[in-house]
Amino acid sequence: MIPFHVIRDFLLNGKGREQGVFLPPDGELDEAITVLETGLSGKHLEDGAIDTEQLADEAVSGAKLKPGMFRLLPFVGVDGSGEEPELTCTLTGAREGDAVAAVIDTTDFSDARAKFASSIAADDEIEQVSLTDESTVTFLALLIAR
Repeated sequence: MIPFHVIRDFLLNGKGREQGVFLPPDGELDEAITVLETGLSGKHLEDGAIDTEQLADEAVSGAKLKPGMFRLLPFVGVDGSGEEPELTCTLTGAREGDAVAAVIDTTDFSDARAKFASSIAADDEIEQVSLTDESTVTFLALLIAR
């Protein structure tokens, strides 16, 4: 079996630049091909195996997520029935501009996204767009910070 550190050293520790071609130990070429074809995942890496010094600028693409970017917050709906209802629900922790990615009705765990605005207009509030009585329902909102 080819030791993982042989492939890791080739890919991450600069040995690929020196050697140019990955050469596994004798008799282990098939296994090396399988490992490279199926891909390496986090379970193959030891804690601290990769740090920022081993990654070149622009080496990793994708969204950079900051701490606190996603928030899962509970709130109670309001009574949207009747004439001129107040449709503002208190959503402590929401910030103006946050995107509302999902809303779950905790009564039956159904998708309640359509009952609320798609973004937060004011801190600690979410607008209910449904004109039904939701005042006895607790919801969970998944917010994405902007």
